Amino acid sequence: SLFGNSTSITLLIPALVALLTIYQGHKFLQITDWGKFLYLIFCMSLTCVMNYFNIGVIDRSFGGLDRLDHWFVMMERHLPFFPISIFVQQKLLTFPRFSTFFYDSLILVYYCYFFISIYCAIVFYRHCAEDRKYLVGGVALITLWCYQINNLLYLVVPVTGPQYYLSHLFTEQSAKFPFSIFGKTLYHMMQTTQGTFIDCFPSGHFAMCILASVFFYRLKARHFYFMLFLSLWIGLATVLLRYHYILDLVASFPLVLFAFIIGGKFYPEKVTPV
Repeated sequence: SLFGNSTSITLLIPALVALLTIYQGHKFLQITDWGKFLYLIFCMSLTCVMNYFNIGVIDRSFGGLDRLDHWFVMMERHLPFFPISIFVQQKLLTFPRFSTFFYDSLILVYYCYFFISIYCAIVFYRHCAEDRKYLVGGVALITLWCYQINNLLYLVVPVTGPQYYLSHLFTEQSAKFPFSIFGKTLYHMMQTTQGTFIDCFPSGHFAMCILASVFFYRLKARHFYFMLFLSLWIGLATVLLRYHYILDLVASFPLVLFAFIIGGKFYPEKVTPV
């Protein structure tokens, strides 16, 4: 096996869950609507997590794909302030308490990404008319397409991000993040649990925010305004915490558009709540 026996089994987990669902489909039809919804969330989350993990497996199995960060750095050098993360951080040095609060909020909101797709599905399900709640399956399908296209681009355009490629610029004490103990803990957890090191282009964090914003706009729900704010804050976090280049954020827009187009081809109805 190319990836080893244990990894091969891991690769098969989403497929095994799908086969179980097909085989026991008649039993799933008998559970409540909320039960079906929760199972849908479980399958969507499992697929996203496992496929993200497998990107790192594939990268390591080939001894590390050739990184393309130099092209991104060449483009960012044309910006007025390079790197922008150090520029902003140095501007905030004269406000130590605010700086700590600001960076703690960045790493905290960065974690919100892991719940956005679930949050979006729950809100959509609750706002749908009773006879259209099944359309949450369309939300899940478009979300999965967005994730999977994103994962494919990680392999096609392997980029490791400023935190690694430009690490030589962040060695001085003045370039260290002014986290509190709480912020340091969250940041350390993020660094030590990272499953792949080419998860940069495009920004999955920002893409999920855009995707959820579009769904909430269709719902005409107040969640749309909250999602806009969260999108801006997560976008800031991805750049200022050195996880992403600005181009990664820009590329998130066509990624979401393409996910909607492809998802629409595979789902028989337009995903609208009423």
